[in-house]
Amino acid sequence: MSGKLRIGIIGCGDFLRLRAADLLSSRQVEVKLLYSPVNSANAERYAEIFGAKAADSPEAIINDPEIDVVCVFVPPFVRKEYVLAAAKAGKQIVATKPLAADLSDAREMTEAVEQAGVRCGVIYRRTNNPVIEAYKEIFSGGEFGKLALYKQDWLHHYPTWNRWATDPKKMVAHSWTLCCII
Repeated sequence: MSGKLRIGIIGCGDFLRLRAADLLSSRQVEVKLLYSPVNSANAERYAEIFGAKAADSPEAIINDPEIDVVCVFVPPFVRKEYVLAAAKAGKQIVATKPLAADLSDAREMTEAVEQAGVRCGVIYRRTNNPVIEAYKEIFSGGEFGKLALYKQDWLHHYPTWNRWATDPKKMVAHSWTLCCII
């Protein structure tokens, strides 16, 4: 890779708040554009932090020829339109988990990414968690058979800002189900 990957971020909420320091310290990426569909002040604030610019629309990020990767940091029940547009524009994509609120949306996004010949990485903040890695090692040996579903209760302390994740009207399939199937 020559130089840094130039990224545009759609969604300037809590996930970005949790990951801003990681992005700032990275020698591999440079945040260039940010757009917040909910609060434009957040995009302006993060643009200042990153030395970037706030975009006035998601299309400004998706259609910018200088952007290599579109990060879609919005809740899964509104993510599909951004992922489909970014794939169609030939952009590499990073999304947070779960990819979609239901399986049909996940399939549609996956097919669009494959047809466009781009990649879509789905971030899970517990990747490389020692507990999860230990489970992976135990089950990958086959001694217990093939793992069909892994369910762990991380919902008992859900914050109020994230109530959509437990709302069955917004999240038809639970995140652990989608992660297992996809």
